Amino acid sequence: RVRRAVHLALDRKSFIETAFYGAGGAGGYVSPSGQWSLPTEELAAMPGVRAAKDQDRARARQLLAEAGYPDGFDAALITLSATSFWQAGAVVLVDELKKIGIRAQLQAMERTAWFDALYGGRFQISWGARSADDDDPDRLYFAHYYSKGGENFGRFVDRELDGLIERQSRTLDAQERRKMVLDIERKMLTDLVPWVSVVWHYDIPGWWPEVKGLVMGAGNYVNLRYDGIWIEP
Repeated sequence: RVRRAVHLALDRKSFIETAFYGAGGAGGYVSPSGQWSLPTEELAAMPGVRAAKDQDRARARQLLAEAGYPDGFDAALITLSATSFWQAGAVVLVDELKKIGIRAQLQAMERTAWFDALYGGRFQISWGARSADDDDPDRLYFAHYYSKGGENFGRFVDRELDGLIERQSRTLDAQERRKMVLDIERKMLTDLVPWVSVVWHYDIPGWWPEVKGLVMGAGNYVNLRYDGIWIEP
């Protein structure tokens, strides 16, 4: 209930404009606008993601009350200290959480300490990022939302979701698999909320025209070998 409340409460537009200089978009648990993502129109109309927030925040406060926090609660919010846009996003998050009664105290941490806290499960709320290094659901689903995922930092467990993730991975028909992934996205965004997907940050690369052979990948960590790149005289 608390995760769903946070998902409903956050104004994605505030994050995109304030922390990401407009270079971002709201999305689900796979890369937005990719072959596996929900249609843009459907996603934009979903509670939590949609622009209108009054109804969503009223429901968020109701969910907090049902969870035993009618007056909200205090929580520590950890983030990286060395990355400016993460800190900017964390400041926005503190302000957004306050609107439903969650009083978050921001704690900026060095990278090693932050990762130690994440992998050790020693945190209440964490604001950070992950990279979609390829446009395939398996990479994100099995790492973050599967019960045995190596980066399932919140120790989220839902056996039904595990089964759905496994089945979509085994499905050989691409169209059938896409239907399964869309259903998984809807279930996670409206019911389970294993963690809150806030903003997909767009990296905007630039290079000189004389640079040849550079092929951009699907994420920050794709195609990092530059042995096929050359400078045209």
